[in-house]
Amino acid sequence: MKRTITLSTWGRNFSLVIVFLLTAVLCTLPFSAVRGEEKEVKILTLEEALRITAEKNRDIQKASEYRNLVESRYVEERAAALPQFVIAAHASNSRDESQKAFGIGLPLRSNTRSVELGLSQA
Repeated sequence: MKRTITLSTWGRNFSLVIVFLLTAVLCTLPFSAVRGEEKEVKILTLEEALRITAEKNRDIQKASEYRNLVESRYVEERAAALPQFVIAAHASNSRDESQKAFGIGLPLRSNTRSVELGLSQA
């Protein structure tokens, strides 16, 4: 059985091969290169990568908030465990001229001083 290839069959096969090759070549190029756009390549340092990760990653944000919670509880418990020492002082000097009406023996001037020391344990 002899098969003859006509020009129309050969042309159709050739056009299919051309379409396939063009598709394969265009698929290997980035889409921006096909459109004629070029993007600038940005090089990240380790510090920038860690900063971006800390900003965007939800798990890292949750861990950071949990750390803040634990630290605040630690500070609260430490403050409650340590004794509190309080020193308060007060001094006043007063003069009352209205006491002259009651007699000579009453003092017109009064000086008051007080100091309070306190120690409390939670």
